[in-house]
Amino acid sequence: MTQKTPDITVRWATENDLDAVEKLDETSFPVSDPEAERAAPGELLAGIQKHELLVAEESLGAKDKRTRIVGYLQYSTLRKRHKYFLAGVAVEPAYRRQGIGALMTAEFLRLLRRETLGAPMITCTTNPKNIAAISTFLRNGFVVSRYIPEFFGKSKDRLYLEWGIKRKMASSGHSVLVPVENLAYLSSILDEVGFFVTDIVNMPHGMYFQVDELRESKQEELDSNETSVSSNFTGILLSATAFLLEPVRDLRSIGGRIGVWLLALPILPMLEPVMNLISRWRTAQECTISQARTRCPAFG
Repeated sequence: MTQKTPDITVRWATENDLDAVEKLDETSFPVSDPEAERAAPGELLAGIQKHELLVAEESLGAKDKRTRIVGYLQYSTLRKRHKYFLAGVAVEPAYRRQGIGALMTAEFLRLLRRETLGAPMITCTTNPKNIAAISTFLRNGFVVSRYIPEFFGKSKDRLYLEWGIKRKMASSGHSVLVPVENLAYLSSILDEVGFFVTDIVNMPHGMYFQVDELRESKQEELDSNETSVSSNFTGILLSATAFLLEPVRDLRSIGGRIGVWLLALPILPMLEPVMNLISRWRTAQECTISQARTRCPAFG
């Protein structure tokens, strides 16, 4: 797996990359920064061994075969099927603001969508002051669902983000703009059920979080209703079939079967479109069924 731009390749990390990745982690999350959260001892090596760490690699020239690791993205696969936690993203300081973080994030999402047939559940946390990282996540389909003060301890507040909510919900049209500095107000709004940060708006007098009220989309409601109808109909059909196939024990049971068949004959032509509807729904379900900490102060 590789994802390329003219000079940058995103690929799976190997153990040969470990020293470069650890050095990058130290540079991106210095001990002197009280808000930074570095990788735990052995965490990066475990990510490489589990095939859960991507690196962004720069080619140093067309004739020069040497390369340089300029970014990494690490995630964890949770116990729940198709649920993932985006654990860390970092870009070399000199390479930030060049889209490298966005490139790694897009490749990460592409891989998980392919692995889960389009329906992964992904969460992450990031520093609420890290506007570059938040913007990249929002552009790639994440929403901010919660503000968590002191998530990693004193001065380490975090925003909690989720990917996949936008696939199931639609905006009600109710939006609020919150200055990015006013985290207390943002927290109070996100405490309300159904409100999520969906965008960052750059205005002449500052930057704002756009908070939208999201509700279950009509398509999801239709799918839910269709599921209920088809399940009930299937249950009735199975019960009738079991009754008709039950061993005959006496004349009364024979009469009962004849009566059921006579009642069923007028509606048999109506069954085909209903069964086709159930079949389409089951096919759709089969196609989508295969679905702590984020550091990220150093994004590009």
